[in-house]
Amino acid sequence: MDITSVNLDSTSNPQSHSKFCDFFEIISNKNLISGKCKLCERNKKTINIQMKNRNTSGLKKHLISAHRKEAQILFPIKQSSKNAIDKFFKGPTSELQVANGTISTTDFTVSTVDWITQKYLPFSFFDDKETQDYFKLICPHFKFPKRSTLRRQVKDRFEQLRARVKDQLQNCSSKISFTIYGWTSIACKSFYGITNHFIDHEWIYQSMVLDFIPSHGKHTGRDISYIFHKCLVEFNLENKVQGITVDNASANTKFMTELEKLLPDFDPENQHFRCMAHILNLGVQDLMKNLKLQTDYESEDEMGSENEMEVDQEIDEEMESVNEIEVDQDNDEAISEDYVVQIEDSSTAIMKLRSIFSKIKRSEKMKNKFRSICDTMGVSTTLSPILDCPTRWNSTHDMLGVALKLKKGIITLSSILPELTEFQISKDEWFIFEKVHKFLINFKSLSTRLGGEKYVTLPQVVVSFNLLVDKIETTITQLDENILRTAIDEQLILSFQAARDKILKHYKKTNWIYCISLILDPRHKAETFDLTPWGTELKESSLRKFEEIYELYFKEEPVSEVPEEEDLIGNDEDIIDFNALYSTPINFTNSQTSKQELEKYLSQPRSASSVDILQWWKLNQLQFPVLAKMARDFLSISATSVPAERLFSKASLVIRKHRNRLSNESAQWLLCINSWSKKLL
Repeated sequence: MDITSVNLDSTSNPQSHSKFCDFFEIISNKNLISGKCKLCERNKKTINIQMKNRNTSGLKKHLISAHRKEAQILFPIKQSSKNAIDKFFKGPTSELQVANGTISTTDFTVSTVDWITQKYLPFSFFDDKETQDYFKLICPHFKFPKRSTLRRQVKDRFEQLRARVKDQLQNCSSKISFTIYGWTSIACKSFYGITNHFIDHEWIYQSMVLDFIPSHGKHTGRDISYIFHKCLVEFNLENKVQGITVDNASANTKFMTELEKLLPDFDPENQHFRCMAHILNLGVQDLMKNLKLQTDYESEDEMGSENEMEVDQEIDEEMESVNEIEVDQDNDEAISEDYVVQIEDSSTAIMKLRSIFSKIKRSEKMKNKFRSICDTMGVSTTLSPILDCPTRWNSTHDMLGVALKLKKGIITLSSILPELTEFQISKDEWFIFEKVHKFLINFKSLSTRLGGEKYVTLPQVVVSFNLLVDKIETTITQLDENILRTAIDEQLILSFQAARDKILKHYKKTNWIYCISLILDPRHKAETFDLTPWGTELKESSLRKFEEIYELYFKEEPVSEVPEEEDLIGNDEDIIDFNALYSTPINFTNSQTSKQELEKYLSQPRSASSVDILQWWKLNQLQFPVLAKMARDFLSISATSVPAERLFSKASLVIRKHRNRLSNESAQWLLCINSWSKKLL
């Protein structure tokens, strides 16, 4: 092999080439010329850089990237540019010049990563020339992070925030509650989202994502328990579990029993909380089926099959796949075009309405015709047809509400267009729509009320559900007592009864903690039980359970004894006791019986409905120390699994159609940072 050294001084442009000779040995191998770095060779590394057509740009790039100090000798930078570049690239203590001052490189990197995650931008965001040109206008010396660099920075940010979340949860004096839910992405990858909820030392309700974990298609109760337990171990939360809120799939019942094997102190009965919004949705599904507004097949398709997940578990639970239902309450445009296109069915009244609305939304010509008809008939043209979504609660109520407002236009349009003739809605069906829409108002109000994640929700469950059941029974009684009731009225009675029975079926599986949380609400206490027949039945047993739990807390957390004033001033008669004429304050000490604090709390008048529960406890925690600790633990429990389900609205923006090859790890980092960066500012 003919390998010879080449003297760059003999080339056509010796002035530009000779300066590299101190750092490179130029080697010629036949027609190939390369530069061997002398600096790397000193460090026992062999770096050969090809020089196509004797071009030295590769040598220059190597010096700049690997030997910055030597590169600055060969290629001095203008002072103005040098300062900005040095400040940006020297490391974590360097600074970047910006319009109104300087910013550290670390802060700039953090801001970039948080911006990328909050706006759901891809790792390749800075790769295109247009984006680079735009940012150069802002900062001419801005170094654009490559895809791999940005991904590494996202990982580092994830690890940093994860450590802070772990510390925050460890330092929290109260127990922590969780919600968990399963989801399958557009790329057919399955995940479990876990959120945590607790009340901090300032009595502020905290709710954030704990983890977003790939499940690799495993959805049995045993699998869920392993996934959840692994997450608890990673955050050292095995001994801080207060409650877990999940939906009503039988896999979740199995999950609770399996978790008891992994956490010996876990109580699968009193620490298992069923999603109340899901129970409401099940009642609505039965209502719709009995009114023949949707088919049994349609409902089963929406709810999934329980047996696909849990073949060995034969429990009388709702047939629902734990990984198929996604609640999307934040995105008004969540319905895909594919879903709209496929609707063309006249089998039920609801399907007729969906078919009409989907055709109007798909055809601009029909849409303009519909607006013209509505304008002529005096119907508001500001309203547009909307479609409900099987995975978004309350969307059927919203669709019916719009349809009733556009009723005249829909009837006219479907009567004059041949393609809509088969979807004409009868007078009886419109009457049922009106009744159902009015009936569902309370369901929507209650599910929205219980689905919050910024305030305490658990105490509202007992009162809200019993008031809803009372309302349903009142409606049934009114229809039943109508002497002139029609066949439609009979159908409505049976349907309302079916909804009520389904709600009660699942509501009766709830535990006593719901009643305990109601007593811990200073706006209710035990007095609320005296205001209704169902409350009278629950009061005695609820108070008994409450006292049992209170005794446990009193024994575990005894109140430290407050020193008497006499001990502080001594028994010296010559010292004036300036407090002698004041009333003696009541101090809760170990010498008093445990019931004194409880009796005092229950005997005080209830607070007004406008009072903030947590602020009330913040102001009264010294007066009721044991009860305050109970409140901090129990009031953190979420009434629904909606917080975990909302996570998947964001997940669908991360793992989307044009980003479906995103790795599981990257999806986890992005979604967790999206939540943590907001909560840990």
